[in-house]
Amino acid sequence: MEHHQLRAYLLKLQDRLNDNDRKRLHFLFGNDVSPQIRDDPSLGGTLSLIESLFDQGKINEQDVSVLITAFNEIQCHNAVRVFQGQMQQLQSKASNEPLPSLPQINSTTFHQLVEDQEDKYSARNIISITTSAVKAPKRLGYYHAWPSTVQGARGNITAAIATFSQFDLLVFGNDLANVWHNDHNNTRTIISSLNVMGKSVYGYIDMGVTTKNLSISEMKKIVDDWAKIGAKGIMWAYA
Repeated sequence: MEHHQLRAYLLKLQDRLNDNDRKRLHFLFGNDVSPQIRDDPSLGGTLSLIESLFDQGKINEQDVSVLITAFNEIQCHNAVRVFQGQMQQLQSKASNEPLPSLPQINSTTFHQLVEDQEDKYSARNIISITTSAVKAPKRLGYYHAWPSTVQGARGNITAAIATFSQFDLLVFGNDLANVWHNDHNNTRTIISSLNVMGKSVYGYIDMGVTTKNLSISEMKKIVDDWAKIGAKGIMWAYA
């Protein structure tokens, strides 16, 4: 996305913010901007806040994850929708890149999408599945690593969302719903944005390893934790 185009999106965004949204936004960025900007939640003050984020390099044409996280934090989901155009552009660019393929197995084609040798948290099993039985093409992404690191995103939430948005259904791995997980907040932001885009995200729970004969109430809490960050359901497995 070009710099001018990004600024045009940010101007459109202003129409979706009410006075309380602006106050919450300025409060969140209180430590990142001057007191003068922080205490001025007017239209001019908000534009100055965004300009300051540009100047500090916190946002740019390739990465607006700081803003996406902020808008999710203040529950301004209309604002997140403004960035759908940018995500779709990134998605289109990613879709044009050739994908390695494996032979057909039982009328199902598997495409290995992620193999990041440099990142110890990377996974080998984010998989796209398309079957002849599905009338409309559906793509399933199965990812066990940290969502914010997918395909070398390394914390760039915008890039991570663009990668995951190629799929209709997604399953994210164990423990990400736990508030103490280091990628919990990023995962919540990614799921929220994907939900806005009409995607369905499910949480993975390994009954054979992680539950360890937990009580029903403890297992229910894990399910509730996934629901709190926007998961549509749970995929139970026994390893």
